[in-house]
Amino acid sequence: MNKNTLAKPIIALSLLFSLAVASSAQAKATFNEVDILDGFIDVQENGAIGVNDDLNNVVLWCDGAMPVRVDIIDGKVDVNEDGIVNFGDDLSSCDLNDEDTVNGVAGVPTRNRVDIVDGIVDVDQDGNLNEILQDDLQNVQLYVP
Repeated sequence: MNKNTLAKPIIALSLLFSLAVASSAQAKATFNEVDILDGFIDVQENGAIGVNDDLNNVVLWCDGAMPVRVDIIDGKVDVNEDGIVNFGDDLSSCDLNDEDTVNGVAGVPTRNRVDIVDGIVDVDQDGNLNEILQDDLQNVQLYVP
């Protein structure tokens, strides 16, 4: 038997296995819809920020660079994932996409550039944190692999 004849099924099986693994990994990724209220992330979307507003392993794209993985703890962003939100938890120019109604069409994605300063989302990127209504976004889609 020819060596090339034996190699073809093995290559085909390894390709099938790779596709199966890739598709199962993609199936586990989710988008979590959240709201941002006065700079805090309302994971529960109940209109209040509290101890249940947590989400782990959120992927953000900032400064046009590689993705950054963060955690959300009590509505604040833990950039370095050390379990504590403090003054070092900063990112600039992060893309957050929301699905709002635009010109009467529901679910139209809109890209928003935001900064994260001390774990708080600065939606309008003006350096002032916790601004009522100015640091708000609705229906933000967060990617969790």
